[in-house]
Amino acid sequence: MSFDASEVGSFASFGRAIDLFGDSSVQLLSTPGHSRGHVSVLLRLSAGRELLLTADAAYARRSIDEGLVPVFVDDVHRYRRSLGEIRRYVEQTPSATVICGHDGEGWADVRSAYR
Repeated sequence: MSFDASEVGSFASFGRAIDLFGDSSVQLLSTPGHSRGHVSVLLRLSAGRELLLTADAAYARRSIDEGLVPVFVDDVHRYRRSLGEIRRYVEQTPSATVICGHDGEGWADVRSAYR
């Protein structure tokens, strides 16, 4: 599925999102910049909890908090825009768990919270 398709909508702070199953349980979020077509995933878990997997749209939580841009990106402008959408989501949804692609501390938090 393409993010240019007619069924693409928006979700929270993200301008382009695909509701994978039509029930808001899995949102595919367009977060280009690190690479063309990069996608992050938002999962709606039990009791309304949300888990955002940024993959390489934010290497580590510091990337979100400090606006850090890694050395290897396809498009710096798009990377910053995607990082801004992630930052706004985090601000709007402080209860969400956010896991960044290269952040070992974040993965440890998931293991303890979801056992």
